[in-house]
Amino acid sequence: MVIRQSKECLDDMNEWCQVHHVASGLAEQVLKSEISERDAEKQAAYWLLQIFILCLYGMFIALFYAPKPILVLVLPVHICLYVHVQECVCDANSC
Repeated sequence: MVIRQSKECLDDMNEWCQVHHVASGLAEQVLKSEISERDAEKQAAYWLLQIFILCLYGMFIALFYAPKPILVLVLPVHICLYVHVQECVCDANSC
Protein backbone atom coordinates (compact mmCIF):
# COMPACT_ATOMS: atom_id res chain seq x y z
CA MET A 1 0.00 0.00 0.00
CA VAL A 2 1.48 3.32 -1.05
CA ILE A 3 0.17 6.31 0.92
CA ARG A 4 -0.03 9.73 -0.68
CA GLN A 5 2.30 12.40 0.71
CA SER A 6 3.01 15.96 -0.37
CA LYS A 7 6.05 17.00 -2.40
CA GLU A 8 7.18 19.04 0.62
CA CYS A 9 7.12 15.93 2.79
CA LEU A 10 9.29 14.04 0.30
CA ASP A 11 11.66 17.00 0.02
CA ASP A 12 12.10 16.93 3.81
CA MET A 13 13.51 13.38 3.71
CA ASN A 14 17.22 12.96 4.29
CA GLU A 15 19.53 12.54 1.30
CA TRP A 16 19.78 8.74 1.54
CA CYS A 17 15.99 8.35 1.47
CA GLN A 18 15.60 10.79 -1.41
CA VAL A 19 18.21 9.05 -3.54
CA HIS A 20 16.94 5.52 -2.92
CA HIS A 21 13.20 6.25 -3.06
CA VAL A 22 13.56 8.19 -6.31
CA ALA A 23 15.73 5.42 -7.81
CA SER A 24 13.23 2.71 -6.81
CA GLY A 25 10.27 4.69 -8.12
CA LEU A 26 8.62 4.83 -4.69
CA ALA A 27 8.75 8.64 -4.53
CA GLU A 28 6.78 8.92 -7.78
CA GLN A 29 4.26 6.32 -6.60
CA VAL A 30 3.76 8.25 -3.35
CA LEU A 31 3.02 11.47 -5.22
CA LYS A 32 0.53 9.72 -7.56
CA SER A 33 -1.17 7.58 -4.90
CA GLU A 34 -4.86 8.10 -4.23
CA ILE A 35 -4.68 6.50 -0.77
CA SER A 36 -4.78 9.03 2.08
CA GLU A 37 -3.37 8.35 5.55
CA ARG A 38 -6.95 8.02 6.85
CA ASP A 39 -7.79 5.47 4.13
CA ALA A 40 -4.66 3.50 5.03
CA GLU A 41 -5.60 3.52 8.73
CA LYS A 42 -9.05 2.17 7.88
CA GLN A 43 -7.58 -0.60 5.70
CA ALA A 44 -5.01 -1.56 8.34
CA ALA A 45 -7.69 -1.70 11.04
CA TYR A 46 -9.86 -3.88 8.78
CA TRP A 47 -6.95 -6.26 8.06
CA LEU A 48 -6.11 -6.54 11.77
CA LEU A 49 -9.76 -7.26 12.54
CA GLN A 50 -9.79 -10.03 9.93
CA ILE A 51 -6.60 -11.54 11.36
CA PHE A 52 -8.03 -11.34 14.88
CA ILE A 53 -11.28 -13.05 13.82
CA LEU A 54 -9.37 -15.81 12.02
CA CYS A 55 -7.21 -16.35 15.10
CA LEU A 56 -10.29 -16.55 17.35
CA TYR A 57 -11.82 -19.06 14.96
CA GLY A 58 -8.59 -21.07 14.97
CA MET A 59 -8.49 -21.03 18.77
CA PHE A 60 -12.14 -22.17 18.89
CA ILE A 61 -11.41 -25.06 16.55
CA ALA A 62 -8.30 -25.97 18.50
CA LEU A 63 -10.12 -25.79 21.83
CA PHE A 64 -12.96 -28.11 20.84
CA TYR A 65 -11.59 -30.34 18.09
CA ALA A 66 -7.83 -30.63 18.46
CA PRO A 67 -5.59 -32.14 21.10
CA LYS A 68 -4.99 -29.70 23.94
CA PRO A 69 -1.24 -29.11 23.28
CA ILE A 70 -2.08 -27.34 20.00
CA LEU A 71 -3.42 -24.34 21.97
CA VAL A 72 0.16 -23.48 22.84
CA LEU A 73 0.85 -22.99 19.11
CA VAL A 74 -2.18 -20.86 18.17
CA LEU A 75 -1.62 -17.77 20.34
CA PRO A 76 2.01 -17.19 19.26
CA VAL A 77 0.84 -17.19 15.61
CA HIS A 78 -1.59 -14.34 16.40
CA ILE A 79 1.18 -12.37 18.13
CA CYS A 80 3.60 -12.94 15.24
CA LEU A 81 1.03 -11.75 12.68
CA TYR A 82 0.39 -8.58 14.68
CA VAL A 83 4.12 -7.85 14.98
CA HIS A 84 4.61 -8.50 11.25
CA VAL A 85 1.87 -6.03 10.33
CA GLN A 86 3.38 -3.43 12.65
CA GLU A 87 6.82 -3.84 11.03
CA CYS A 88 5.38 -3.41 7.52
CA VAL A 89 4.14 0.12 8.23
CA CYS A 90 6.63 2.70 7.00
CA ASP A 91 6.27 6.34 6.04
CA ALA A 92 8.47 8.94 4.40
CA ASN A 93 9.29 10.56 7.74
CA SER A 94 10.65 7.36 9.31
CA CYS A 95 13.71 7.15 7.07
